[in-house]
Amino acid sequence: MRVVIIGSGLIGRCWSVIFARAKYEVYLFDTVPSMLGLALVEIRLQLEQLDRFNLLFNQTPDDILKRIQTIETLEKLNELFQQGIDHVQECIPEDVEMKTKLYLLLDEIIPSNALFASSSSCIMPSKFTEQMKTRNRCIVAHPINPPTTIPLVEIVGAPWTDKVFIDLAIERYRSIGMEPIRLNKEVDGFIVNRLQYAILSSALQLVQDGIAEPEDVDRAITHGLACRWSFMGPFQTIDLNAPKGIIDYFNRYGSTMQRVLTDMNFPSNWTQETIENVDKYFRSKYPVGENGIGLNDKKLWRDQRLLDLAKHKQTYVDRDYRILRYPLFIPTDQGQSMIQAIENELKQVYKHVKIRLVPNNEANTIDLSAEPWNLAGINLGTNGIFCQLGGAKNVELKQGHSIRFDISSVLDQLHIKNEQTLVIGPGAADGTYLGCNGELVVNMTFDQYNKTINQRSYSSLVTKEEQPYQNLYEIKTCGPFQHIMISSIDHTKSTILFEIDVQERLSDENEEENNFISIIRRSLKQYSQQQPMALGGIFRIEKGIIKAHVMPEFVNEDLIRKEQVDQWLKFYDMHAPLNCLSVLLTEDINNAGFRLEHSHFFSDHGEAGHYHFDITPKQIHYHGYFILCKEAIIVDPVI
Repeated sequence: MRVVIIGSGLIGRCWSVIFARAKYEVYLFDTVPSMLGLALVEIRLQLEQLDRFNLLFNQTPDDILKRIQTIETLEKLNELFQQGIDHVQECIPEDVEMKTKLYLLLDEIIPSNALFASSSSCIMPSKFTEQMKTRNRCIVAHPINPPTTIPLVEIVGAPWTDKVFIDLAIERYRSIGMEPIRLNKEVDGFIVNRLQYAILSSALQLVQDGIAEPEDVDRAITHGLACRWSFMGPFQTIDLNAPKGIIDYFNRYGSTMQRVLTDMNFPSNWTQETIENVDKYFRSKYPVGENGIGLNDKKLWRDQRLLDLAKHKQTYVDRDYRILRYPLFIPTDQGQSMIQAIENELKQVYKHVKIRLVPNNEANTIDLSAEPWNLAGINLGTNGIFCQLGGAKNVELKQGHSIRFDISSVLDQLHIKNEQTLVIGPGAADGTYLGCNGELVVNMTFDQYNKTINQRSYSSLVTKEEQPYQNLYEIKTCGPFQHIMISSIDHTKSTILFEIDVQERLSDENEEENNFISIIRRSLKQYSQQQPMALGGIFRIEKGIIKAHVMPEFVNEDLIRKEQVDQWLKFYDMHAPLNCLSVLLTEDINNAGFRLEHSHFFSDHGEAGHYHFDITPKQIHYHGYFILCKEAIIVDPVI
């Protein structure tokens, strides 16, 4: 079978993919050679994307590309028509005059057996085929964008189109993997756009009348109507929404519908006969039965589909997250008493302790994006937020391993809209990106649209030889458990920024409970007297050796006990200098599932991982900057 696609824009490219995937010989025609070259590039990208989702019918992109050739002159097109063509799919702009001219031109040369289809989205075929000698085989075959992933195609004939060609079109489009629907007669906008425009008009009116914001109108569809509409239409929806089907639905709710539609100035002049005809169609498929018992199987089918859909949507990395928010305690004395409390605790553990509040004028001159700090932002910012994505159980239990988060989507759903946002913190990498499990240290800035500005994140992996390996991390998604501190980089606002420098641990005992971050958290907990506090920041291990771990591949069992977790993790001694991005929270607020401290590091010499504690007390030297957080947030908490 041979098909000519006229027009190499978006829809023409999609039809080329669809027909070639169905093993048609495809000839893509355009009079602009540069458009054809671009089209082939875009077609390959489409094929590669479909291949990743196993949607090429057990073929490779190269297999399909071999079936697509390009034509750039009318002379070559004429030669091709003389050799024989089965199908022509027109994909030129929505312009009646342009289409009429093209159809009259091709009317003289198109083979007598060829079906001639327009991809027009709204123009009825009678508007541009009336003067043709071969108008009896002209139809509209309107796809929904993008046709490669949405299978519907509307088949519309003109008053003079032979039924045999309508039937042929239905059969042909179904054979290439599309889902054709037949219009019994022409109507402006066809079916899809008439439905779509009715909904869009109502949506715009709701916004215009101040009833709802655009976001909530969209959510009414995506989280409401569209859930059922993704696998059944409006008629079957109401058939299963009343105990005895469609007629019962209108008996119960018809007057309400009429009242609301009258308020909307929306036509509602359907007849009882129409309602009965629709009901008759569904009763031919399944009976109502006594007291509606015949609908039970279909209702179970509907509910199963909805459950499958709900489960599937939870796999989206940019899904709608469950979000819990808690205010945090901020000292009223600009942090003076807090600094004293931290200093007192640090002096119990370290021989040399320096801690100070950094004045605002000095804070604006410190460039933490420069060596040796290498922060993604110039400073730690203001209005810090302690944010946990998921929880440790997602790592420990098998069912959580596939969970991922999109940091841009998290920022969007938290309504973060800063000119520049800093996001830093430790967690688990996105295994679908790495191809394996691994640690992650997020170190990024985002613009006001929450698009990445600067990416300095790193992952840490375990090689086949069980050695740790640091690697640049170039995406904005993370794995099932992540801590981030979110802040606004804004020189016009002040914040409580403090600097800590400690050296030489006094004792070589209790190193785990006396690790640098645990000491700070302990001091804040004592200071705040059961009022939750949190901070985030960056510290450098300037000298010394630390104990660290890196997650290997997940194991196919739940890790219930700490001993199991420790046996699974790979522990290493790692050497300064190391840059640690760290967050801490003084308590698990409302038992929401917060982990209270977490620090990951990266380095210039290739060592990266999860910080535990130092093991060289005499040599150890920590130096860091921290800010307080005003709010603690947990996203998709693990109960």
